[in-house]
Amino acid sequence: MMNSVTFNNFRSFDELTVPLSQITMLTGPNCIGKTTVLEGIYCLFSETRSDASVLPRYQATPHLSGTPPSICKYLDFPFVRQMPPSNLSYTASQFLVKALKIINSRITDVRDPGDRTELSVILDDKYSAALGTLGSGVDAWTRTLIALSGIIETKLPTDTSVIILIDEIGACIHYSVMLSIWEYIRDFVEKYPFIQFVTTCHSNDCVRAFCEAFSGSDEATVVRLHKTAIKSKIIPTTYSRKQFPKIISGDWEVRG
Repeated sequence: MMNSVTFNNFRSFDELTVPLSQITMLTGPNCIGKTTVLEGIYCLFSETRSDASVLPRYQATPHLSGTPPSICKYLDFPFVRQMPPSNLSYTASQFLVKALKIINSRITDVRDPGDRTELSVILDDKYSAALGTLGSGVDAWTRTLIALSGIIETKLPTDTSVIILIDEIGACIHYSVMLSIWEYIRDFVEKYPFIQFVTTCHSNDCVRAFCEAFSGSDEATVVRLHKTAIKSKIIPTTYSRKQFPKIISGDWEVRG
């Protein structure tokens, strides 16, 4: 597992070391550099991996501490719905149905798109509906799940490690199901401990749901990027489960 990533003269970062856990939530003000962290990690693999959106090349390369992953996937949550659908196996379809029921309990099946460009779902074992008609949040969550199912269906060597980078996770997802989604991801990382997540978000509801879902876990952290009052240097502040109750109650503001 990667323990940290260090940036030197990388885009807006003069010098920054970001600590990482099995699942890390990056938060902070707009334009502070949350997405830059994901792009920087991905740049370490983008020369040999082509399974995610194309990112620009940079002259500076970040430095990692810990065990580097064998597979890196970058998912921009708001735009992941634009990914072309993949042919789904039965196992993948069942995997999707279970997770999609979090958002809409009426979903009973997911249909392989075949030659079409849009997935469809079956509601109440009767009605077929294009996935996009259920909302962009449902569509993005589905495409994220397809990426995850593709990893767990692949027969990987026992020493394989995977890192998933998800930008703006929870975008277009209703706050009422945010906790259930994080609880699903929590159970997922417990079942597949070789998979590491680094995510960003712009929602206090999403951060609080994250803290509530992982309140009993030492494998999850919130890392807030912010600027110092002097010299406006970007630094990280890490919050572990001991601080999560304060975040959940709203006593601490980690977003701004």
